[in-house]
Formats: sequence, C-alpha cells, structure tokens
Amino acid sequence: MTALADDWFHVSNKNEQKVCVDVLCAYLRMPYSPDSAKPGEREVRLTIINVIRDHLMRPGEFSTNWCNISMNFTGATFDGGIFDDAVFKGRINFDKTKFVGGTVTFDRAQFAGGIVTFDETQFSAGTVTFNETQFTAGTVTFNKTQFVGSTVIFEKAQFTRNAPLPRPWSKIAPSLGPWLISNFEFLRETEFAGCKVHFDEANFAAGIVTFKEVFFSTGEVSFSKALFTGSTVTFDRVWFTAYYHTLSTTVNAPNVSFNEATFSAGIITFNGAKFAAGTISFDKAKFVGSNITFKRSEVFRGLILKPYPIPSALTFDKAQFTAGAVSFEEAQVTGGIITFKEVTGASPGILNLQNPEAWNPFPDVPWDAETVPSWVRPSAWPTK
Repeated sequence: MTALADDWFHVSNKNEQKVCVDVLCAYLRMPYSPDSAKPGEREVRLTIINVIRDHLMRPGEFSTNWCNISMNFTGATFDGGIFDDAVFKGRINFDKTKFVGGTVTFDRAQFAGGIVTFDETQFSAGTVTFNETQFTAGTVTFNKTQFVGSTVIFEKAQFTRNAPLPRPWSKIAPSLGPWLISNFEFLRETEFAGCKVHFDEANFAAGIVTFKEVFFSTGEVSFSKALFTGSTVTFDRVWFTAYYHTLSTTVNAPNVSFNEATFSAGIITFNGAKFAAGTISFDKAKFVGSNITFKRSEVFRGLILKPYPIPSALTFDKAQFTAGAVSFEEAQVTGGIITFKEVTGASPGILNLQNPEAWNPFPDVPWDAETVPSWVRPSAWPTK
C-alpha cells in the first residue's frame, strides 16, 4: 500500500495517493484491544505507524513525503508508536483516540502550519512524549481531553514562530502566511486527574498557549525551569480542586509547579481561575520582564471534608522580582494560603498586592508597614 501511494505521487495523482494513506489510517482505526489482540496484531499496527512516520520526515529531502496530507486517526487505540522527527503540516485528527499503554513519542516533531486535534482523547495509561518538539505555526488542541493516569511530557519543547514578524505586522495581518504563530490549546472540560504532565525546560518564545476552563483535580503539572520569553500563556477560568476517594477516605489534590521558571517576556494570566485545593508554586522563579495577572481569581478552601480539609495554596517562596509585574488586583482570597517567604526583588519589578476584593487570610510576606520594599505595591502596607 505504501509503494502504491508513492507510485501515485510520481504520476501526479495526489487524490489516489491520499486514498492509499486513508487505508493505512483506517486500519489503525479498527477495533483493537491490547489484552485480546491476535498474535502479531500489535506488530502490524506499529509497522503501519512507522511507515507513516517515515513519510512525515525531512520534507525537503524526499519527494514522496506525506507532510501535507490530512490523516484521520479518530477513535484509534494506541499502545505504542513512534512519530519522532515527523513534520505535521496537514490536518491530523487524533479525536477520541485512546492512549492505553506503552510509549508513544512525538520527540523532535515539528507542528509547522497544520491543525492537529486531540479532542475528547483519553490518556489513561502509558507515556506520551513531545520532547524537544517544535510548535512553530498552526494549531494543536486538546478539547474535552482526559488525562487520567498517564504521563505526558513536553520537556524542552519550543513554542515559537517560524520567522520573525515583519513590521508593522498589523498592515499584513490578513496575509501573515509563513509568519503565523502557533496556538496550543487545552480547552473546556479537559481534565487532569492522576496523571503527570511536564513542560520542564520548555521555551515559550512566541505563540499562544491556552488552558481555558480546564480542571486540575489530582496529579501534577510541571513547568519547572521553563522559559517564558514571549508567548501568551493563559490559565483563565481554570479550576484547581481536589478529588475525594470515598472508599479509601483519602483526598488527592493537584500540584502545579513553576519552580525555577524564568519569566522574561510575554503575558501569563490566571484571570478568573479558582484555587479550591492543591498547590500552585512559583518557588525560586525569576520575574524579569513578563506580566502575570490573577485578576478576578479566587483562592479559597473549596473542600470541607472533615477530618480531611484540603486548603489551596499559592507559593512564591524565594522568588525574585526584578522587572515585569505580578498583579493580584481584584483577586479574592477567602480561605486559601498565599506565601512570599524569603522573596527578593529590585526596581523596576512590581509585585502588586493592592486592590484585592478580599484578603482572608492575609498573605504571608517577609515585611511589615515599616519595611515595604520599593518594588511592592501598595507602598503604604495595610494592617493585618
């Protein structure tokens, strides 16, 4: 089938070529269970994935590449597979796909102008990696996706544009073409529960990364040592809450880490976010140019499950503020914990703690009304 697809390409019949590719994708969409598969079935499926991957590599070197061909994996089951070094420029559909075990890798892949969707996909076991992957244009979406037991890793991923925007960009916005930025989206009703998602050492240099109306109920999401140097990253209207196991009488809460991250440019927002349980930490982070807002966010104790109360916590311990701004204007703190222990800074950095809707309890800060740093607002510190 692969040879036939390549033959159709050589006679300039791309329609028949796509039919052959569709047949390979259709095979992967056939019902499949790793536990009850016939002998050799898994090997056949992995071979098909390898063939597809081979035709998505190095588009400038091979005339028979499939990088611009749309592929439909809707409802397929993956328990392994390698898409390393693939280049995605077409429409790739992983909607309602199930990742049920093994390791699936997209390491060093390039998402360079196409649309790739993981909508209603389930990551229930195994490991999926996007290490050193480049998101330079196009859109990647995770809408109503469930991360409920797997490990998903974006270590050292690059969120950039594939060419500098010409100036003035507004005059050529309708025809940006190769200057398009990437959109990477986790959208409404996506849930992180009992999984690990890592963006460690990733570089957010351009494009838009969105976590909108997402639920973080257990597990961990890590942006440790990430670099925010130009992207817009939003966590708007997300929920950080806990999951209560009735039978075992235990409570699990999420842990989101920006520890040792560097924020040197771009915009990061938690507007309208609700912190009901778990911890989101910026410990040892460096704020040297980005603008971060928690506007209309709420920090509160969302669970009163005696004797297992789980408070929410925002920590900025040992963080450094030397430029940019972090603002809590219009935030509501009505039961959670916010700490700035051993925090340091210098002008023109700004930590804006004024004009909240509510401070209860008061944030834990290493200064009082007599020793307010010059980079903290308000300069006239209120009495607890």
